[in-house]
Amino acid sequence: MSQKDHFDCRQNPFQNDLNMDFFIESAGFEQAQARMLRGVESEKSLCVLTGAPGSGKTMLAHVLYEALDEESFEAGLLVGVPGGIGPGWLMTRVARMLGVEDISEDRMTLLGQIYQSLVQVADDGRRTCVIVDEAQALATPDMFGEIRGLLNLEHEDKNVISIVLIGQSRLGAALDADSVMKQRVEARVQLREWQVGEREDYLRHRLTVAGGLDSIFDADALQLVGSIARGLPRQMNNLADNAMYEAFAMSVASVHVQHVNKAAEELSLLESSESEDETVLLSDPVDFTGGLLDEPTQASAHHDQTSIMAPELVPEPSIPPAAIAIDDMDSGVDMPEEGPPKDEEDELLDSAFADLMD
Repeated sequence: MSQKDHFDCRQNPFQNDLNMDFFIESAGFEQAQARMLRGVESEKSLCVLTGAPGSGKTMLAHVLYEALDEESFEAGLLVGVPGGIGPGWLMTRVARMLGVEDISEDRMTLLGQIYQSLVQVADDGRRTCVIVDEAQALATPDMFGEIRGLLNLEHEDKNVISIVLIGQSRLGAALDADSVMKQRVEARVQLREWQVGEREDYLRHRLTVAGGLDSIFDADALQLVGSIARGLPRQMNNLADNAMYEAFAMSVASVHVQHVNKAAEELSLLESSESEDETVLLSDPVDFTGGLLDEPTQASAHHDQTSIMAPELVPEPSIPPAAIAIDDMDSGVDMPEEGPPKDEEDELLDSAFADLMD
């Protein structure tokens, strides 16, 4: 007999996956989702959500992505891969998301290709939104430069893209350390853990959805799971699942405090309650230099997936450099006097970023 069968559950109630059947909102989750959705719908260019590991950021990224209907948004969800991101990563993925074909390795040409696609989406009455999960992997000078370059693209005096960065606390620390980048953030929220009272509701909900009885855990055991796990969904799942195993191994019908304590001891949760997130600081100003990478990544968008990951080769479009409103992506091309003004705080970065675009 399996653990699932022992407790008469149809499925594992505490599996850590993105099964939306188990989805339930906490007050903190609902507030964070509302703030991010408001930011995108009100055409804010950069929105940032941070939270501790296991707090539900990936679930929120998917919920936000699904909330952006195709009639109003061209939306894509990218996942940052620590150690797998380098200069050119974001612009290349955004180009693929938009269906750009024959993606150029020249930075200015690539930006022009992206701009043309963004304008087409805008002229169609929609808005482009790029959501990046695990965005702490983008907290580098090169990536911040690419983000700012994309945010500077304008059409008819309006920015044409919203970028939502969702990551661990070190993403927020990196933004705070870069005063120019920090000023670009138009909406920001910290995803807090589940609070006392909400935690028991979360655990009972998962048990019920799995087909089990919420009485599988006695009240004290439920409270202890939430307390030891500090209200972090992933940790609550881990601890509850292992506590169920301890009860199953002892052939008892319900989970009690001693089973939770035993599971917590095995998971080393009684020794430390500190977050495993570490802080990374960036200097200010920063030097934006580097080359272009082209490794694959996880992505999804409101269009054919094949066009994202394997675009066909066709003649690449051209675009007059003067049509792009850029302040930190100066490649030495003369802009007309009537062109878009530069942000005063960014001008000190122009000469450094010119090397990236050469």
